[in-house]
Amino acid sequence: LGIVQSVRQVVELSALFTPICGDGILDINEECDQGRANANAPDACRLNCTLPFCGDGIHDSNEACDEGANNSDDSETCRSDCTIPSCGDGIVAPNEACDEGVNNSDDSETCREDCTVPFCGDGRLDVNEACDEGAVEM
Repeated sequence: LGIVQSVRQVVELSALFTPICGDGILDINEECDQGRANANAPDACRLNCTLPFCGDGIHDSNEACDEGANNSDDSETCRSDCTIPSCGDGIVAPNEACDEGVNNSDDSETCREDCTVPFCGDGRLDVNEACDEGAVEM
């Protein structure tokens, strides 16, 4: 009977020390634990005791957007790095003819700063043009 009682006490004691997410104590398997302040809300330790990250579907203050699993470099709303698509980000969006990121240049022969390709009549003299006075109104 003494051994059974000792085993029962060990089991009861171990239950007291089992890590519990949300108890406010940072345990070895938790990234964070703010107790009752844990929330699936911006900038909070998540309910599962993980830190906020891009792609978790919660728009934190260091993110321009976050659509979780829908974040994509093919998306028109939120990139995989939680930034909003824009000309100059190096990814060609549906409303862009080109996008070479930091290499976009109005002096470029490939992609302008506004993510358009050079063409005769764009008002910029390119290497293959003798002149370019821009669009002529009639």
